Amino acid sequence: MDYLANRSQLTQIDGAFSESKPVKIGIPQCSLLGPWLCITYVNDLPYSIRSGEVCMYADDTTIYTIGNTTDEVAIVLQVILDQLQTWCQKNRLIIHEGKCDALLLDRKPFIGPLKDLAWGHKTIGYRSFSVCLGIAIDVRLSWAYHVKSVSTSYSSKVKMLRRISFLPKATLETIYYKTVIPSVLYGMAVWGSCPDYLMKDLELIHLRAARLIHKLPRDMEDKTARINANWMPLKYFYCSCILNITHNNA
Repeated sequence: MDYLANRSQLTQIDGAFSESKPVKIGIPQCSLLGPWLCITYVNDLPYSIRSGEVCMYADDTTIYTIGNTTDEVAIVLQVILDQLQTWCQKNRLIIHEGKCDALLLDRKPFIGPLKDLAWGHKTIGYRSFSVCLGIAIDVRLSWAYHVKSVSTSYSSKVKMLRRISFLPKATLETIYYKTVIPSVLYGMAVWGSCPDYLMKDLELIHLRAARLIHKLPRDMEDKTARINANWMPLKYFYCSCILNITHNNA
């Protein structure tokens, strides 16, 4: 049975539809078999890269290398990009260079021009931070960009809880810990080591939710509010996560 049999596609722009064309190659979106076909198709990519390192997760690919100087790193990265482009050409795949970012991670501030990274006739620009699998990584690994993004989303979700504050406390608490907290804790094993002043912003939102759900006075001290709500601080979840990872890999 042909997996692509009787499939067609078209495009809609401003209410106007293009002519429908049959799909002869590719993987249909939102299909159960699609991810497996994609993984099978690109599974040999890391073996085609002979310099640096390649990390892949589904259709997200990250290349990296470590060097003593920025010029050394840039040269190796360009070699990897050339090898990657050769693989793409052989496998008839196109990479959107506009969605590719380059980061130079260094403990010291870098001063001076950076060697451009080329993808064909296009240039991949250096960025101060980039989002990889939902986590914003900045060049100093301070996690400031990521925590700021999480704080904005976190605060909005807690405000939404206010709209349903008429529900029983147990129900609100279940909603909070089942839907809100998981999005906040996502990837915390990676970024949870951020400075305390960044984590403090998240802790304040956490306590705001505690006061809202448990109907506690706004002027109640943070420590007292946490005790009354019987809630653990967010740092507790980070420590638990690290301990679980350590235990599972022991």
